[in-house]
Amino acid sequence: MAAPILSLKNVCRSFEGKEVLHGCSLSIHKGEITVIVGHNGSGKSTLFKILSGMGTIDSGKREQGEHAKALSIGYAPDKLPKLRFTAVEYLMSMGRVRGVDVPELKERIEELCQLFRLETSNKQEMRHFSKGMLQKINIMQAMLQPTDILFMDEPLSGLDAHTQEQLIVALGQFKDQGMTIVTTSHETQMIEQLADRVITLKDGQIISDIRKYDGSMSPISYKVITYADNNSDEVDKYAGLQGIVHKRKAGQFWIVHVDSRNSDQLLQALLQAGASIESVENVKAKDSK
Repeated sequence: MAAPILSLKNVCRSFEGKEVLHGCSLSIHKGEITVIVGHNGSGKSTLFKILSGMGTIDSGKREQGEHAKALSIGYAPDKLPKLRFTAVEYLMSMGRVRGVDVPELKERIEELCQLFRLETSNKQEMRHFSKGMLQKINIMQAMLQPTDILFMDEPLSGLDAHTQEQLIVALGQFKDQGMTIVTTSHETQMIEQLADRVITLKDGQIISDIRKYDGSMSPISYKVITYADNNSDEVDKYAGLQGIVHKRKAGQFWIVHVDSRNSDQLLQALLQAGASIESVENVKAKDSK
């Protein structure tokens, strides 16, 4: 697998004294569609905002890939307000604020309107749009410029089946073009038809990370490494190594859940740093706690 273009390493976040994310680590790879799922209060929205750069962290790191340029982020929030603009007026305004040349902007809006089946001649103001129409405009505004990663917060939520299908088709075209997409979603249609990877949160921790292979969703194999931290300054350097999903303290030991493909690298680093390995266990993602 290619090097990640964006990573979170051992990220923690609290609000009003309550920890909503604890030790979350994950990597986003170019061309993947990643869907983040979880019940209300799981930390899903907080993780999504931190990944997109719209949220802050208390500890841990958010990093770009070593060879990545400054990432161009497209962001579609969970909803748009009903404004006194036509769709084209709004998109032109958003594009000009972002410094897009007018001829280029007009051409891009025309392309997006064709893709999302909207008429550029429509003079109806957005305040009269249906939720489905507003969601199309929402995604379009995020795509006005070339985008390295498109972030979408619940893009299908509350839409009728026909509009959901239209958006699935449009997003499928982005996928075919190799676009990297990160989204939150409850809809199984999004997961079944588009997702390359599904990350599940519970109580502020990543409990499952599943990738699609040959058309089916297959869990990643993990190793759970338990070690004693004999040299905290040295060992802590390795908390953000690629593949680490979760790390927690249990008495005198640290317990780390790491993708099996990265476990040898972590074990070697821990031993070189002076850690004492207590145990190494194999688990599937669905069993990860």
